[in-house]
Amino acid sequence: MRILQVIQQKQLRGAEMFASQLSGHLVKLGHEVIIVALFPGDADLPFTGQIRKLDANKKKRFWDLSAYRRLAYIIKEFNPDIVQANASDSLKYSVFSKMLFRWKQPIVFRNASMISRYMKSKTSLLVNRFLMKRVSMVISVSETTRKDFIQIFPFLKDHTSVVPIGIELQEHHTSAASPVKNIYAHVGGFSFEKNHKGLINIFSTILKDQPGAMLWLIGDGPLRSNIEQYVHELGIQDNVVFWGNRNDVSILLCQAKAMLLTSIIEGLPAVILESFYCKVPVISYNVGAVSELVKNGETGFLVNINDEEAFVLAVNNMEHQPLATIINNAHNTVINSFTNQKIATQLVKIFESSLN
Repeated sequence: MRILQVIQQKQLRGAEMFASQLSGHLVKLGHEVIIVALFPGDADLPFTGQIRKLDANKKKRFWDLSAYRRLAYIIKEFNPDIVQANASDSLKYSVFSKMLFRWKQPIVFRNASMISRYMKSKTSLLVNRFLMKRVSMVISVSETTRKDFIQIFPFLKDHTSVVPIGIELQEHHTSAASPVKNIYAHVGGFSFEKNHKGLINIFSTILKDQPGAMLWLIGDGPLRSNIEQYVHELGIQDNVVFWGNRNDVSILLCQAKAMLLTSIIEGLPAVILESFYCKVPVISYNVGAVSELVKNGETGFLVNINDEEAFVLAVNNMEHQPLATIINNAHNTVINSFTNQKIATQLVKIFESSLN
């Protein structure tokens, strides 16, 4: 089978990382895969195969005719069986290219979040409905995101499947470089969904009980400067480290005492699986499909959304819980069900079903 993966750009973001890792496993299973990146980017993605760049213009998403044509040319040249769109922009470019240049391959859309939370206007709903009517199959990362999707687009109810995200099994190396024992980590782009300001509020309260604690923020994004300024306003800059985008996230994560997830919108966050695999406890708001992974008191700790006081309490009381059992439960969950090798096999079956 020939599979063309369309991603937003070469960047160290969850969607692109997962698509790249998964593509490598699809190749190992005997399939041909190339990746097409819409927008300019130069991150070193974990895929040794061919990555083509469209150099599309973000400001011309709805009328970028030259980029639509370049995508059609790549599809004609590669002749894939399936075109998988891995985010909203990749769906736009795939649909408009197919409409204008009349290629025939089915488009599969990967739904990675709670899409209803982004439908803020009637115009947005109409545009997305137009796009979704041109999709052959929707693959959601969880049952929660699938149900959310078909509430908005019920006409695709019989064309949806669930294939979760996965992680790479690799050797993780912990480091004794930092003398600080209480390292709390957060991994995610600096966007409104990740609620970094709420995280900083929580951490500033934690510091009152744990004055030597450190917060490592791994990731980058448009709101990073705002959060840096807020950290300085609170006077806790010596306790907060901004790591930026990294290709060694797991090595950093393995040094953490816990991973704190304060998102207000989520699908099925890969960082939870990474934390489980690294044997790092997860404390998270109960949003999206998080509860499908984090079972409170069994594989991690759940807190009602925006309850910062309860979040602080969960962090401070963590060591009074049966941590060894919780950590082992979480680790086994990943090993048994969420490796990329297993996910790739599931995805192939969905592709074959879609083609049939």
